[in-house]
Amino acid sequence: MLVYLCLRAIQFIMRVKYMLGLLGMALVLSACEGNTDRVRIVKNVTTSEITAYVMSYDSVWTTFQIPSGRRETVFASSQFGGSDYAGEPLIDVLGFVIVNSDNDTLKTNLYDVDSWVVYSNQLKKAPSNWEHEFVLYVTDADFD
Repeated sequence: MLVYLCLRAIQFIMRVKYMLGLLGMALVLSACEGNTDRVRIVKNVTTSEITAYVMSYDSVWTTFQIPSGRRETVFASSQFGGSDYAGEPLIDVLGFVIVNSDNDTLKTNLYDVDSWVVYSNQLKKAPSNWEHEFVLYVTDADFD
């Protein structure tokens, strides 16, 4: 009977070690995955204040008042896995509208990557961490 109890105790200890080993491996592997951040910035180079309305996947509109000469981060997102691919500027934005003080709407195609200036920075090599900044320069000529 004593031998049986000792064997059961050894089995239990081995299971606990195995489970702790699996948990440790999962933590190590998830820590090695890296991260990719995408930041959308509007730079107001008009002569007056502009307003940016942004809708994210939670379907809530957020409003940003951006004075002339200022820049504002209007949306930021993260994803697991470090990637040097910047992607599309509004890949995870449901809606994006910019108006000036006369309530004229921006006529620039915001979904066109060529409308944005993209800066990509590798923040860390291992695990791979990248930050991609999409900067939209808004001028008076961009409005109807």
